[in-house]
Amino acid sequence: MTNETIKSVKMVALDIDGTLLDSDRKLPKRNIEVIRESISKGVPVILATGRTLSTIPQEILDIGMPYAVTSNGSILVDLQKMEKIDCLYHTYSDLLWIFEQIAPLSDHCIFEAFIDGRAYIEKHCFEN
Repeated sequence: MTNETIKSVKMVALDIDGTLLDSDRKLPKRNIEVIRESISKGVPVILATGRTLSTIPQEILDIGMPYAVTSNGSILVDLQKMEKIDCLYHTYSDLLWIFEQIAPLSDHCIFEAFIDGRAYIEKHCFEN
C-alpha cells in the first residue's frame, strides 16, 4: 500500500469470525502484522463484531486496537481501558413488541439477550 493510499483511509473495521480468524478459528500472524502496521501508520483499526466483549479472544485484544463495536452493534468499548463508552438499550415495551412480532417464527428463530457484555441463549439453541 502506498503512503498516499494509507492517507486516504479514514478507518478500518474488522469482524472476527471469518475475517480475522481463519477457517480453523486461528489468528494468522500476518493479520496481526498488518493491523499493527496500519495502526503505526495512523490508520484507526477497530473491531466490529456480533460477539460480546467476554467472547473476544485475548490474542485479538492483545493486538492493540483501541475500540470495539460489540454485541451486534449495541456496545462501543474502549479496549485500552476495557470500559463501555456507549450502549444501545431497548425499553421493556420495545422488547415485548419485538417478541410479539417474531413469536410466530419461534420455530425458525433463535432468541438471544445481551446483558452486561454476556450473551444468553436458550439451552436447546446453543446445543444444536
